[in-house]
Amino acid sequence: MTLPTSGIIENYIQRVTEFSQSAQRLPTAAELEKIATELGIDPEEIQAAQREAQAHYTRAQGYLRLRHWEDAITELQDAVALNPTNSEMLLALAQAHLGRWRLFHRREDAEELRLRARQCLALEPNSDPALELLGLFSKLRQRRRQAFWAFVLFAAAVLTGGLGYLFIQGRLPYVIQSRAELEQLERRLEQETRRLREDQNRLQEELLSRQRQEDDALNLRLIQLQNRLQNLEKELEALKNPGPSPSPAPPEG
Repeated sequence: MTLPTSGIIENYIQRVTEFSQSAQRLPTAAELEKIATELGIDPEEIQAAQREAQAHYTRAQGYLRLRHWEDAITELQDAVALNPTNSEMLLALAQAHLGRWRLFHRREDAEELRLRARQCLALEPNSDPALELLGLFSKLRQRRRQAFWAFVLFAAAVLTGGLGYLFIQGRLPYVIQSRAELEQLERRLEQETRRLREDQNRLQEELLSRQRQEDDALNLRLIQLQNRLQNLEKELEALKNPGPSPSPAPPEG
C-alpha cells in the first residue's frame, strides 16, 4: 500500500495541526480517524502514513547522534505531522530543539521544546525523559542568565573603577577639556573592552564545554533507556511466543 496523494496528506496534516492549535491538545485516535474519514483516507493509507512517519523518525535519529539539529528538526516535524500521538517522536523533537537552543538561544526553540515535552507528558504523564528534559532546560537557562549578569557586573565594575580613579586623581575635569587626555582615555577603554571580550569568549568556551559534557551524559542516558526498552520488548515477545516444549523420553525396557 502506497501513501495517499501529496494533496490529501497535506490536507490531513493541516487539519491535524489546526485541531491541535484550536483545542490546545493532541487529537485522540478516534479524532484522527474522523479527520481521515472526512478526507476520504482509508485505514490502510493511515498505516502507510505511519510507516512514512517511522522512516522520518529513523533518519532523525542519525541526525541527532551527529548533532545536525536543523536536519533532525525537519525530519521530526514531518514524522510528528504524520503521527502526532507518538510520544517518542515528540520527545525526540523536543531534544532537537534543545540542541539548537544551546547553539543560538532562540526563543522559538525554547517555546517548541516546552510545547513538545508537555505534549509528550500529556500522552505519558509519568514520562521521566520528558521531565528530565524540562529540568535540564531550566538549569541551562538559569546558568546562562547567571553568566550574563556576571559579565554585566564585571564590565560595570571596570568602568566605574576607571572613572573613580580619574576623579580621585583630580584629572577628570581636565580629561573633559583636554583632547589629548580624552584620546588616552578612549584608548584605555578600548583595551578594557578587548579584555572584556576575551573574558566573554573564555566564558562561552567554558559553557560550550560543559554543554557538550551534559549532551554526552544525556545521550548515554537515552541509549541506556532504549536498550532497556528493547530488552523488555524481547522478554515480552518471548513470553507471548514460548518455544515448543521438549518431547517426553521413550519408556525404558
